[in-house]
Amino acid sequence: MRQILHIFKKDIRRHWPEILISLALLGLYARLMTHHQGDRLTAYWFPWYQLSATSIPSLMIIFWIFLTVRLVQGETLVGDRQWWVTKPYEWWKLLAAKEIFLLAFIGTPLFLVQLFLLRHASFPILHNFVGVLEMQFALAIVLFLPSVALGSLTKSLGQAFIALLIVFVGFSATAALLAKVPNSGMSFAVEGLGEISSVLVLGSIIGAAGWQYARRKTWASRGLLVAGIAVTVLIGVLTPYAIFVNRKYPLLEPKDAPAQIAPEVLPKSTKKPPIWFDRMSDIPLTIPISVSGVGAGKVVLVQGIKLTIETPEGTKLDRGWNRQWLFLWPEGGQNQISYPIDRKRFDQIKTQKAVLHIELALTEYQEEEEREIVLIEGEFSDPKLGFCTFSQRNPSQIDCRRAFRTPGLMATFDPSQASCQAQESDTEIIEDKTSHAWLAGGDDDFPTPGLNPVVSYSLAFRSQQSVFTPDKHAKRRTVYLCSGAKVRLAKPQAVRDARVKLEMQNVAVQDLVNFGNYED
Repeated sequence: MRQILHIFKKDIRRHWPEILISLALLGLYARLMTHHQGDRLTAYWFPWYQLSATSIPSLMIIFWIFLTVRLVQGETLVGDRQWWVTKPYEWWKLLAAKEIFLLAFIGTPLFLVQLFLLRHASFPILHNFVGVLEMQFALAIVLFLPSVALGSLTKSLGQAFIALLIVFVGFSATAALLAKVPNSGMSFAVEGLGEISSVLVLGSIIGAAGWQYARRKTWASRGLLVAGIAVTVLIGVLTPYAIFVNRKYPLLEPKDAPAQIAPEVLPKSTKKPPIWFDRMSDIPLTIPISVSGVGAGKVVLVQGIKLTIETPEGTKLDRGWNRQWLFLWPEGGQNQISYPIDRKRFDQIKTQKAVLHIELALTEYQEEEEREIVLIEGEFSDPKLGFCTFSQRNPSQIDCRRAFRTPGLMATFDPSQASCQAQESDTEIIEDKTSHAWLAGGDDDFPTPGLNPVVSYSLAFRSQQSVFTPDKHAKRRTVYLCSGAKVRLAKPQAVRDARVKLEMQNVAVQDLVNFGNYED
């Protein structure tokens, strides 16, 4: 312990300027987060950079990475000038001293600021104490552990910067590669894939940093890190996503599906394509659908779409599954799904009459623990929502704050059961039909990394009516909330997954491009 404290005190003497800068940034962050979001401080010697509640977090993270790399490279593990190995230093004590430094001058101050932010937002500290510790643990894994590995595998700040550039380029190339893998947009259908990838990447980072500290085998440690990431990418590329989609979403007859979905032909747009339309590499095809048969207290989520186009000339276009995020509510009505195709293939078949084979991956949710709340003027609290108030920008929206995560819920508002008064305008009319809102919950087992334990979110109600034909004089339907209105809240519980097949005959592909969605 004596040796650890000796290294710790030496690092304080060496890095006290960075410590002061880190504490100053953290204090400024706390000040900005406890004031309204428009509060902004601009440094006069940096007129191109504004210090605000949105820019300070990224600046703090960049500086913490810089400080961590500097701290680790203080006793370099790379090269032939590792003076500390000639001293009575043990590698694990050296590593422990670095970890204590990060905990003392970054983790602990951040922890105190997070408790302060919770208290300022009217959330109890003791009740959320463990949650803050979980946030600290998650931040250590996703930020400081890779930063320690970066510092241990590079000799200088210049090498670290080059390594970061390589990581950035590699990440961009990997993302582009995975985007081209057929059906990869439905990777969520492969259970455990995310966990396996996370364990491989985390294991390679820990193994590389630990091996470097223990044995100082730089190239072997770098090779271990690269191998772990390469295996993760290889798994992502070689996974047969379509097989897992078919397994997760069993095929049902349309009549047995959670919702009755019928495709409709989109009327040919009379609007000319915008000037930049010819430069688009992917063309989104718009397929209008009519929806019915969704049970009361339920919602059906369209998770994915697969579109196969067959022309009389024998051309067959199939890009596999594409991710969707479309909600089908009990009121039914019209809606639309979108599917991108390659520009070159589109130009080849756009004037032909084709047969469209459509597959949809559906998940049905049922309301559970439903209850009603009555909206009131000013701020009100709710055990599930947190603290909420009417949005000053949007009459259809409630702005809320909650500790750590957004709640997973579905909400329903029926204007006929409320007496909200509003005047129509030239651009909008008042929605008089039932509207819904959905919040994808963050209530999972793994803690969420972040700086602020108070999460701000919005519960927005939107009109379910869609207009597919271009109309320059069309009015936008707007939901109006008011004091005294009742909103039904419920927890969405997944009931079943299903896959349905639809077919459209004799369709001109170019008629599926809705130019009404674009502006010149």
